[in-house]
This record gives sequence, C-alpha cells and structure tokens, in this order.
Amino acid sequence: VIRAVMLAVLWVPLQMAGSPIDWREGVAMIWSGLRGAVSLTLAIIIDEEPAVSREMGARIMFHVGGIAALTLLVNATTAAPLLRALGLARSSGADQRKLSVLSKHLAQHTQEIKGKHDTKDLRFKDVNEALLVAMVPSLKPQAQAPSEESSTETLQAYREAFLQVVKSHYWTSIHQGLLPPTSQSARLLLSSVDVALDSASESLSDWEAIKASFQTDEQGGAGWYSQILQKLSGEYSMGELLQKAYLVLSFMEAHRCAGEELPRFFHGDDQQVQQQVAEESAAECAQAEEMLKALPADLVMLARTEMFARKLLQEQLHEVDELKERGLLTSILTLLHRPKNEWLALKDGAK
Repeated sequence: VIRAVMLAVLWVPLQMAGSPIDWREGVAMIWSGLRGAVSLTLAIIIDEEPAVSREMGARIMFHVGGIAALTLLVNATTAAPLLRALGLARSSGADQRKLSVLSKHLAQHTQEIKGKHDTKDLRFKDVNEALLVAMVPSLKPQAQAPSEESSTETLQAYREAFLQVVKSHYWTSIHQGLLPPTSQSARLLLSSVDVALDSASESLSDWEAIKASFQTDEQGGAGWYSQILQKLSGEYSMGELLQKAYLVLSFMEAHRCAGEELPRFFHGDDQQVQQQVAEESAAECAQAEEMLKALPADLVMLARTEMFARKLLQEQLHEVDELKERGLLTSILTLLHRPKNEWLALKDGAK
C-alpha cells in the first residue's frame, strides 16, 4: 500500500524524467521489488536496543519477519504470472528461436575456420578428426529439424536481434566520440531501443519512441523539471535543432548497419521475416529522413561536419596512445591536441 501511495505521489515526476512509464509498469513496480529489507533492519536495531524489553523486541521481530516472509512467499511466486498477464514478460519461444539461429551461425563459422586453416602449419598436421569433433561439438553435422516456432515468435526474435545491433552501434558511436555520452541525443537513442524491445512482438517502434519524446518536449511536458535534471546530471549542452540532426543521422546509420549485418548471422533463414523487418526499418528511416529534411540544410551540414571532426580527433587520440605505448611520444601530444583546442575555441566564440 505504501509503495502504491509513493508511486502515485511521484507519478508525474517519473513521467517527466527519462522514458515515461505506463500503468502496467506501475503495477509491476508496486508488486515486485525488495520486501522488508529496511523493516527488518529497523526491527533488529530495536531488538538490540537495551532500553527496549526482550519481550517487546522479540514481538516486533516476529511480526516484521512474518510480514516480510509472507510478502516474499506471495509476491515472489506470483510475480512471473503477473508480468505475463500484463504483457511485460519476454517470449521464451522468441529467445529459443534466436538461440537456435545463432547456434547454427556459430557452427557454420567454426566449420569455415576449420576449412581455412593453414595446412602448412606443423602444429595442426595429422589432426585426429574424430577426437577434434569430440573436443569441438559444433563441428558435428547438425540435422535440419523442422521449425516449430510460430511466425510471430520468429519475427519477435529477429526484431529483438535487430534492435540489439542498432543499440550496439549507438554505443560504438559514443565510444568513438561521434555522440557526446551525456547528450540528449545519446540518451534518447539508447532509451528508444529499450522501449522498442517491449513491443518487439508487434513491430519496430524505436522511432515512435523518439517521436513521442520530441512531442513531449515540444508540448512543454518536460519543462523546468527536466531542464534542472539535465543540468544536475551534467548533460552535454547542444542546441535543440543540432540535437535532432545528431539523433536522426545516428538513427539512420545504425539502422543501415543493422540491416546489412544481421542477415550475416541469420544466413538464409526466414527470408520473409527478414524482408518484413527490413521494410519496417525502411519505413522508420523514411520518417527520420523527413525530419532531417525539415531541418535547416546548413545545420545538418554542421552536424555532419562536427561528427566527422569528432571521429578524426578521436582517431588522433588513439594514435597518441599507441605512440605513447611505443615510447615515441614527446611534443607530438601538444601538436595533436592543438586542432581540437582551436576547434573548441572557435565553437565557443560562435556561441
């Protein structure tokens, strides 16, 4: 009851901070979570207090411990059915399908490596094939078992894999310096994948999550509360239109890369599923491109130039690290940092 009251009181701030939550997630938050940890700690403190009688301390421990145990027994055993009833639980069938496809890819990859090994290498001469197969089970010929998964589960598995590849490209952009890690663009892109994974059984919806965040900001839903949170968290300062340009360009590139990379793991399986997800991705990219075209052309050019400059400067820093490891680093450090410092000064002057 107390948790429900706290969630009701904090519902509006929770909607403003980060990704909004719906009523199903609220129910799961109320029903799940740690039970009685603080209460038991306080009960133990009271029980050990010399001013409290042993009888009273034992009674408090009994009641608090009993309630904590009861909530654990009831809530823990019913949490999984509740999540399934609310539609928040992941499909085990989709997970099994994804595991099956990736296991097949791993086996084929191992076979390719085995076929390409250097026959002149004396270390691998006269290998016992039977023993090798016993040591590396993935080399065993795998019978093609008829697929029992439904098309819905196969679609969900492929969409989830697609979104995870998209998310990995966002992280790569952040690590390469193309996306400032504390910027709103990076936060929205990463959170959009998390939101889209919840509805992967229906369609790709990461762009819808991004649009919903933009609409909330435009309607003033975030307002001063969100601005204060951004300042407290040290969010990277960037103009709203430039943020959109960064976001849309990163979104389209991540989807393009995922569309090219994922079929390599799924091979020739489920061509119809791959085609459907590719069409869903293309439709989302078309909407993203419309937003990009609505932005000023010079601003989009600035965003592209800045991202490319970030990439080059990051590569320079990597080269500095390599030179440092080899003991060749002297005054070249100042030389390589000078262009970045000049660019930052120029950017500050433009503001």
